[in-house]
Amino acid sequence: LQDAIPEFITEMDVTHGAEGWHFIGLGLEWKAGDDGPVLVQVKDAAVPGEMRFLGFIVNNGAAKLLPDLASPPQAYEDFVQVWKKVLELSSTTVGGEQVKVAHGVRRWTFAENDPRAQHAD
Repeated sequence: LQDAIPEFITEMDVTHGAEGWHFIGLGLEWKAGDDGPVLVQVKDAAVPGEMRFLGFIVNNGAAKLLPDLASPPQAYEDFVQVWKKVLELSSTTVGGEQVKVAHGVRRWTFAENDPRAQHAD
């Protein structure tokens, strides 16, 4: 996934312009039916069921769109809640433009008999 981050940023720049996109959420997705890194444009606030959120990239100027936090996130679930709020922004407009959000994920498919394919986390 780490090696794919520059490609995700370049793809967003090409698709939306260097200043035209806002956030890229990073994660791992299993049971996805294919292998490799992929950038998926977010169409709604749904989080893929088989995705483990790892963090996100904020484009220049987009930090002002982040939700106000009463305290810094401490646990994994705190970060997930911040990302869910960012996903909710994907259906809003700022300055007449829709907020552009994408998932940059590393997908892989486990073999049927791999114990990790049975694990819910």
